[in-house]
Amino acid sequence: MACLGAFTKSYFAGAYPLSLENGVMTIGFPEPSSSQMELADNKETNKVLIQSLKKLGQEVREIRYTIADRPADWDVAAPEKIATGEATNEAAPTKPPEGPVDMEQFKNDPLIQKALEVFKGQIVDVRT
Repeated sequence: MACLGAFTKSYFAGAYPLSLENGVMTIGFPEPSSSQMELADNKETNKVLIQSLKKLGQEVREIRYTIADRPADWDVAAPEKIATGEATNEAAPTKPPEGPVDMEQFKNDPLIQKALEVFKGQIVDVRT
């Protein structure tokens, strides 16, 4: 499934591999997920899956979809974390400082300056 985009991958949330025989990969969908099966079964998705399976050494020429009950011993995988290519920090994000904001420091922040430039904006003081 790693070969598919995040949106397309969501179609396969309830799916499972049913069989791989004579170059035909059959993917099963439980009855409640039959609408997802219809969305998943398209030329582009099938092409990507076939290419990916061939890279893994499987001789696949066709993908078929069917409605079938999931085997009792089938574990549903936990959703994958999307890799961004950068090291991620698993720690909780830092909270912004509490209290009043130092407006001079805010106005001189390079990111704020860049945003103002990009959006042709300006900082104004709003009084309620």
